[in-house]
Amino acid sequence: MPSFLFDRTDRAKAPWRFELFTDGSTPFGTIALTNLRVLCETYLPERFEIEMIDAGKDPRRARAAGIGALPCIVRRHPAPIVRTLVCRNLRRLGQDLGLRSPKVRASA
Repeated sequence: MPSFLFDRTDRAKAPWRFELFTDGSTPFGTIALTNLRVLCETYLPERFEIEMIDAGKDPRRARAAGIGALPCIVRRHPAPIVRTLVCRNLRRLGQDLGLRSPKVRASA
C-alpha cells in the first residue's frame, strides 16, 4: 500500500523496519544487534522489524544499499531512509535513527 494512503493513526501503528548489515557473526555484529534491539524494545515496543544481512554472503545487497562500512543499520521505514554506523552510545544511535522517547503527559 503506498505511503500516501496511510493516515496518521496508520503510520503510528506501522512497524519500523531496520536492516542490520554485518560481516558474519562477529562480536561487533552481535553488539550492534543487541543495541538495536534495546532501542527498539524501549521506544517501539512490538512495532519493529529487524532483518540481519550478512554482507559477506550477500555483497550485492550491501552494495545496492550503499553500505561502505560494517556493521551498519539502515532504517527503511518510516521514510526517509537513514543509514548509520553502529556505535556503542545508545543515545546517539537512537538519535541517528530518529527514535525518541514517548511524550510524558504532566499529571494534573
